[in-house]
Order: sequence, then structure tokens, then C-alpha cells
Amino acid sequence: MRSVTAVTLATALFFAPAAKMNEDSQQATPRLPLPTGPFGVGRITYDWIDKSRPEPLSQKAGARREIMVYVWYPTAGAGKAANFAPYFPDFVAAKGAINDQDFKDMFRPADEEIRKSGLPHTHTIEANGMTKDTKRYPVLVFSHGWGLQSALYTAELEDLASHGYVVAAVDHPYDTTVTLFADGHVAKFAQDSFDAAAKKPHGYIDYAYERVEVMATDIRFAIDELSRYDRTPSLRAPFAGHLDLSRIGVFGHSIGGMASARVCQIDSRIRACSDQDSTDDLGSPFPVSTPGSIPKQPLLLFIASSSDIFSQEAMHPSEESLSKQKLSRAKYDEIIQKQQKNQKEILEEIASGSYRVMLFDLPGFTHRSFSDLPLLAADNDQAKWEEAVHNFQIAQSYTRGFFDKFLKSDPNTELDAKSPTDHRVRVDRFGPAAK
Repeated sequence: MRSVTAVTLATALFFAPAAKMNEDSQQATPRLPLPTGPFGVGRITYDWIDKSRPEPLSQKAGARREIMVYVWYPTAGAGKAANFAPYFPDFVAAKGAINDQDFKDMFRPADEEIRKSGLPHTHTIEANGMTKDTKRYPVLVFSHGWGLQSALYTAELEDLASHGYVVAAVDHPYDTTVTLFADGHVAKFAQDSFDAAAKKPHGYIDYAYERVEVMATDIRFAIDELSRYDRTPSLRAPFAGHLDLSRIGVFGHSIGGMASARVCQIDSRIRACSDQDSTDDLGSPFPVSTPGSIPKQPLLLFIASSSDIFSQEAMHPSEESLSKQKLSRAKYDEIIQKQQKNQKEILEEIASGSYRVMLFDLPGFTHRSFSDLPLLAADNDQAKWEEAVHNFQIAQSYTRGFFDKFLKSDPNTELDAKSPTDHRVRVDRFGPAAK
């Protein structure tokens, strides 16, 4: 997959073997932060086919939409390192299915570190038993960014599961760099379709919205399947009988964030939704096209790389950056003001309230800081590692705090604090959340 480039300013619109000491390098295997919750973490993988939907991007006649879903869940014990699940299942096969440029695009900025040192260990046991109690746990469904895979968000997903969530992460075929299915066949990013769309006026945006609809429907199908597996003991899901389907949240990064917000517009089963760093060219975290399309559920919009669009406190882009985008400073400022006004009005319309978390000049925090990649890129540099962990903890504390508030009724989350723990973070509250 070639790099996906944003087309309007810095909006971050939708974006684009077991590890051990490498024999050719003295570098140790990369690491991930330890999960911070009281539970151990298990994971199980599913290949689910939605027979109700055709797959027009498949080369196989009559193909139906097929998704890979990785379910992380709380377990009674943390397990031993020797039993930890592989970070990226079938990595050797996945690597063999893509070219060198695809590898660089998928793993940047950690591609060189991964080549030298391999992939990190997880803190997850594959197909381990769940907690032995009869408790039901809230459910989260996660959607990745364009060109990435769910595995690249392992630190975030493990941490949520360790705090008592069942987290189902969907790999959306043709929107990841490569998807490997249970029978061994492969789906790669639909580069030809993307390139053809991008050549048309407004084509990039139109194609992105098309994929948002596909991904949103994938999320709904995943919820259907989770419900079926929860109530069907014969399917032997480790989480069977443990899902609280009255407490469902969805979240995603980049285009996955837009897809997650879209699901909240169309599925009343969902109680809370979070969008990590994705807005459209109007500044909205979800498609706004018809009256009544504003979601009723509470929403968290986390703005990182696009923060300059929404606040005059943030640094404006350089003259060089504007020149590359063929924009004058006056035109840029005009777009900022319009988007700022639109976004505020949209967030204020959400009936259950909304939050916007924005970052200002936080060193090292980029659009990909919601994934593991900055952590992996920094692992052999202690200062960069500490910076990347700090950034990960900021993103995670607000994401988990949002779901703790609305799915666990916790009144004392990071979102409720009078002031952020880091002065470079700002929390805006809209509607009922502002009271």
C-alpha cells in the first residue's frame, strides 16, 4: 500500500516468527507497556463471513464479505511469558504477501527497528479461559486506521481488556495493507480502487465515505456475531455468557474513528462512541448529510495531528507546508475558522453530550501515536521510549476514562478532572457534558 495522503490541510482525514534476540543484531526484542488493569488478558481469533453482503473487491466470483476479528478479554491470571500469543499472527506469511514499500508504509516509523529486532512480545495468552466468575463485562468494538491492522494497536487493546472489557478488533479487508484469512487466502489493500477514485474530482473523499459505510457495517456484523457466540455454548467461545450487551462501546483510529462514529448514527445498541483523530473536511467526526443524523450517544473526539484546525492556541503550519498544499495563509485561516465553527455546532447537538480532547505541542505525539508504532520505533532509545510511553498513557487514559464513565458509570475519570494532568492537553465539553 502506498502512503495515503490527506487532501485538506492537517485534518488527518480518515487516514492512511516469535520475537527473540535477532541473531544479526545486538538489539533486544521490542517491548510494549504492561497492561495496567487487575486482570490477565486472553485473545481468540475468528474468521466471520457475512453471507448477506457481496464482496465486490474480491477476485473470486460470488465472494461474500469476510472479516477477521480478534477478541481480547479479561482472564483470571496474567500467564507466563513462554505462553504469550504472537504479536502479529502469521507475520511471515503476511510479510511475504506484500512488497518492500508496503512494509515500510505499514510499519512506519518503526519499520527499520522491526527489520532489525523483530516484533514485540504481547502480554496475552491465546484462547485462554476467561474469568471464573459469572460476571458480564462491557463490550468494545475497535476499528483500525487505513492500511494498518488490529495487531498494531495491541498495547491499547490489551490494556482495556485488563481493566475488564471484552474488546473485539475488526480487520477490515481491502482497507488493511494485508489481511490473512483462516484458510490461508490473502486480501491486500485495494490500491487500484483507491487510485482510480483519487483521480476524480472529490474522488478521494467519496471513496473514503464508501469505505466508512463498509467498515461501519462490518462493526455491526461483528456485534451480531459476538451476540450469537455469547448465547451459544456449543460455539465454545471463552467469553460465552460473559458479555453485557447492554453496555456496548465502539472506537477507532483515523478512518476507523469515522466508521465508529458512523455506527453510532445507525445502531441504537451502542451506548458510547469514540473517534481517535479523524474528521471530515467540515470538521465533523461523523458524516453529516441529512437532518436527524447527529448521534444520540455520548461521543469522544480525540484530536492530535489535526489540532491546529480547531484552536488558535495551536501552532499554524509553516509556509512550506502551506505551499505544498497550494494554500495561502489567508485561505488556511478561513478554512480553520469555518471548521472550528462547524465542529463546535455539531458537537453541541449531541443529545447525551460530547467531549473533545486536544493536544498542543506535545513532543513526539503524531497521528500514529494511537497505535504501537511510536513505541516500537523508540524502544532502543530510553528518552524516546519514555516520551512514547507518556504519549500512549495520555491517549489511553482519556479513551478508557470515557468508556469507564459511560459504560461503567464511573464519575471520577480523567474527563471529570478539573484540570488535565499534562498542561498540553485541553478537554472541551459540549451539551450535557459541559454542565
